[in-house]
Amino acid sequence: MALLSLSLCLVSVILSLVTSPVTGSCKPSGVKLENNEYTGIVVAIHEDEQENLELIEIIKEMFINGSAYLYNATKKRTYFKEVTILIPLSWSDSPSYTAPGNARFEGADVIVGAYNPRFSPGGAEGAFPYTKQFAGCGEQSLYVHMTSSFLLNSDRWSSIVGDYGRVLVHEWGHYRWGLFNEYPDHITDQDRAKDVYYSERNQIWEPVSCTSDWLFTPLKYTGRSDEPYRRCLGDQTNGYENGCIMMPRPRQPSYITGSVMHSYLNFNQIVNFCDNNTNDHGHLHNSEAPTKQNERCDGRSCWEVMREHPDFNGYTNNPPREVHDVTPTFFVVRSKIMRIVLVLDTSGSMSTSARYLKLVDAARTYILTMAAQGTFIGIVDFDSDATTISALTEMTSDTVRRTLANLVPVDANGGTCIGCGMEEALKILRAFGDPGGSKILLMTDGEDGEHQRRMSMRDEYFRNKVTIDAVAITNAASQNLVELTEKTGGRFYLQTDSSTSFGLRDALNANSGGASDFETRVEIRSAVIVFDVGDIEYPGSVVIDETVGRLTTFDFTYFHPNPSGEASVHITVESPSGQTFRRFSEFYEDDLEFKKVLIRIPDIAEPGEWRYFIYNQDTTAAHDVIVSVASFPSQEGVDPITVSSFLCGSLIGIVNNKPMVAYAEVRQRFYPVVGARVIATVETPTGVPIELQLFDNGAGADLTKNDGIYSRYFARFSGVGYYGFSVRVVNNGQATVLSPGTSPPFSGTGIYFNPELLLSGNIIEYLGDLSIALPGAPIPEIVGVPAPNFTRGVSGGASSVSETPPGWDPSIDTFAPNKITDLAVLNTSFSLGTVAITFTAPGDDFDFGNAHHYVISWANSAKELRDKSSTTNEIYQTDVLHGDLSSPAPYGDEEIMIIQVATIPQHLETYSVMLGLYAVDESGNEGDMSNAAKVTFRKVIPTPATTETEDKNCLYWYHQFLRVFLSGYC
Repeated sequence: MALLSLSLCLVSVILSLVTSPVTGSCKPSGVKLENNEYTGIVVAIHEDEQENLELIEIIKEMFINGSAYLYNATKKRTYFKEVTILIPLSWSDSPSYTAPGNARFEGADVIVGAYNPRFSPGGAEGAFPYTKQFAGCGEQSLYVHMTSSFLLNSDRWSSIVGDYGRVLVHEWGHYRWGLFNEYPDHITDQDRAKDVYYSERNQIWEPVSCTSDWLFTPLKYTGRSDEPYRRCLGDQTNGYENGCIMMPRPRQPSYITGSVMHSYLNFNQIVNFCDNNTNDHGHLHNSEAPTKQNERCDGRSCWEVMREHPDFNGYTNNPPREVHDVTPTFFVVRSKIMRIVLVLDTSGSMSTSARYLKLVDAARTYILTMAAQGTFIGIVDFDSDATTISALTEMTSDTVRRTLANLVPVDANGGTCIGCGMEEALKILRAFGDPGGSKILLMTDGEDGEHQRRMSMRDEYFRNKVTIDAVAITNAASQNLVELTEKTGGRFYLQTDSSTSFGLRDALNANSGGASDFETRVEIRSAVIVFDVGDIEYPGSVVIDETVGRLTTFDFTYFHPNPSGEASVHITVESPSGQTFRRFSEFYEDDLEFKKVLIRIPDIAEPGEWRYFIYNQDTTAAHDVIVSVASFPSQEGVDPITVSSFLCGSLIGIVNNKPMVAYAEVRQRFYPVVGARVIATVETPTGVPIELQLFDNGAGADLTKNDGIYSRYFARFSGVGYYGFSVRVVNNGQATVLSPGTSPPFSGTGIYFNPELLLSGNIIEYLGDLSIALPGAPIPEIVGVPAPNFTRGVSGGASSVSETPPGWDPSIDTFAPNKITDLAVLNTSFSLGTVAITFTAPGDDFDFGNAHHYVISWANSAKELRDKSSTTNEIYQTDVLHGDLSSPAPYGDEEIMIIQVATIPQHLETYSVMLGLYAVDESGNEGDMSNAAKVTFRKVIPTPATTETEDKNCLYWYHQFLRVFLSGYC
C-alpha cells in the first residue's frame, strides 16, 4: 500500500508545558464532570453541512442511548447530563434556538463535518467516526469527528458498527480518557496492526482481542466474486497463513462483557471496559495482545487508565450513584457574529520599552484590517479605574473602522485594576443584549491591584458565558491571567519586550474570523525587520497560493518618526509577473498618523512568489518595521490552506521526566496536508527564542504517522515564567493534500459481519447498495494531490510555569532519550534464530540530537521488559549482524537491525519472545523501554497454492531485506 508522507493545514498547535505545576490554555473544552454528570459538552455542525433538522434529532438520540450505555459501562459513575448542539450561521434561524454562550466550532468536543481521507481513505459515504488523538495515554484528544452521511444512515450502518450510542461511548473513551483501540486497526496503525499473535502464556496462536476469551472464525479474503472468503489454513497450534483475519462468531460465551474499546459493539453483551481484575474473566484485559492500547499505555487496561484520570482519581472522585433517569438535557443554539471588547491596559508600567505603542498599533491594526466585516468591537481602557472608550460598533466600512481606530488611547499612566476593566467591558456587552457568546481580549503587563474584584468578575463572566482571551505583556504580568482564560474557555498569549514578539497581534488575529470560512482572514506572513543605523534597504518575499488571494494586504508598521515629517519607510511590492505597487500608485496608502504603509492588492492576487522592498528613509537611527501579509479565500467553494494553533498545559512535572511537547495540525478543510515543513518558535522567560522542527513520523512525541499532526518534545526548559509559542508552515513543493479516494469506504471503526455470511458468498444480497471495503480486503490507497506552494504563520498561545522542582538546575542534563514507540518486526528466520527490526531513532534529550547507545533485551513477557527486570536477556553487539548499538542515528532517522536472538530448539514448531529496547545518553540517563515487539519464529507457515497475493507479500519482504543487503527469506 502506498502511503504519502504528509502534513496538515489547520495547524492546531499545542505545547504541553509539563512542569510542576504548569498551567495554560490547552485545547478549549468546557466539559466538566461533577456529581457523576457530564456537562458542557458541545456538538458543532460545520457551516458547509446542508441544513437538515433530522441531523439534530439523530444527534440527540445518539447521546440519549450513549448516556445509558456510558452509565453502565462506568459502573454507575458517569452519564451525559447536558449537551449543546451548535448549528452554523448558514442554517436558518428559529425562535427555539438560544444564544450560543461560549460554544464555538473551534472548541467543540464532537464535530460534524466533511470526512478526513486519512481515516476513511475510500470515500465519504461510509466515513465512520474517529477521534483526532494527538497526545499520549490518558490525555484528552482534539475532538470526535463524525460525518452527516454516517449520522443520517443509521439504519444502514448500525448492523455493522453497532448502536450509535455505543459508538459514541467508544469514541468518548478515546477523546476524554485517552484510550486506544484494542482491535487491529489497519487504518490508524498501518505499519503494526496484526490480527493474530502467538500467546506465550497459553502457547497457542490467538486473535488480537480483549478479552482473550472471544471465539473467532479464521478467514482469508480471496477477492473472487464467486468465493470472496475461505477458511484460513492453519490452526491455533501451528499458526495461520499470512493475511488471515479473525471474525467473531455470532454466538459468544455468555460471561463475556468486554471490551468497549475492542469494538464489535453490535454484540449486546459488550457492556464493560477491559480491566485487570482477575476475578472477572468476562472483561479481563489481555495485556499480551499487540494492540495500540497495550503499546501506548504500557500494557495497562482501559479501566486502569480511567481510574487514574482526574474524572475518577483512584475512585475518590464520582463514586457510583443510583440515577434513575440518565437522559441528557439538550440545548440547540446558533452561532453569532463576533462581539468583542478590547480591554487595554494604559497604566504607567505600559510606558516601559514602549509597550503601549505596540498595544496601540496592534489594536488599530485589528480594527483597520484584521477584524472581519460585520464584527462588533468595543473598547475599554483601564489603569486605576476603567473607562468606556467605545460601545460595540459594527465594522461596516473603512470610514467606521478609521473612526474607531482613532479612539484607541495613546497615553499610559496610573495603577492597574484589571477587575475594573473587566467590569466595564461586561457593561458594554450587556448593553447590547444577552452577553452570552461574546468575548473580551484583556491585554496587560501588570499585577492586579484589586484581587477580589477580578475574582468576582471572573465568576460573573463564567455565569454569563463570556469568554476571556488574555495577553500577558512580558513575564511581569499577573500570573492570574491564565486562570481567567481557563475558567471561561479562552486562550492565553505572551507578548515580550523583544522586537520579534507578536503576542498582541497573534491574539487579535485569532479573533479575526468571519461568519464563514470565506470571510475569514488568513495570515500568510508576519515578521519584524530590524534596521540598524546606516541600513538602507531590505528585500523580502512571500508566497501567495491559489487558495487565497482575495483582499490581500501588505501592511508595514514603523514606530520611529522621520525627522522630515514623511514616512520612515517607502515600500515597493512586486507581483510574480512583474507588476509593481509603489508610492503614489493607486493602491498604496501612506498613513502618517498611524505610521503605516498599507498596500491593498486589487481583485485576486496572482499566485506565486511576491517580492517586497523596504527602503529606509532615516538611516541615522535604528528602528523596527513590522511586516504583515494577509489574504482571504480566493472565492466561494475554495477551501484555503489555513493554520490555527493553541498551547496545551499538563499537570505532570519535570520531576517525572516529562518535557514540554509541541503539536501542530495542518489541513485544507478536513483534508490533511502532508509533507510540509513546520517550524515552531518558543519564547522563553530568558528572552532567548528557541526554534524546533516538528515531525509527523509516528515516533517520539508524535502519536500517529501521516495524520497531519506534527509533534516534537521541547526539553530546553529555562525556569519559571511564561512560554510563548508560534509556528510557521512552509511548502516548497514537497507537501501533499490528501484527497477523496474512489474505492469503497474503510475506516478505523471496527465493523462486523457474521463469518458464515462471508463464507456463503451472499454478501451483496446482505449489503444491498452499501459500498464498503470488506474485512481483510486491500485497504484503499491513500491518495493525494500536490499542495500549492504556500507559507503560513500562526500563534500557539502561551503557558505559565509557576515553580520548578526542588533542586532543579538547568545546567544539569536530566532529560533522557525519548521512548521508542514504533519498534516493529520486519521478519524472522526460524533456522537462523535471527530477527530484523525497524524503529525510529530517538534523540539525546528526548528527540533532540543523538543518543549515546542502545540497550536491547528480550524476555518472555512485555511486563519483564517494561520493568527492566533482571530476568530479561540483553542483546550485545556480537549478536547484532547488522547495525551498531553504540552509534545511534540522529533523531527521526530509520534504524534497521538484524539480531541473533537465540538458538531455537528444532523440535519446536513455534518459538516466541518479546523484544524491547531503550536509548541511553552520554550522561547515563536511560529512556523508557520501547513498545514491546512480539518476535515469533515459525518453522512452517501454512501456505496455499501460490497466488498473486502471496507473491506480492513475498516480494514485499524481499525488498525490505534488500535495504539491509539481505535476501532469501521469502
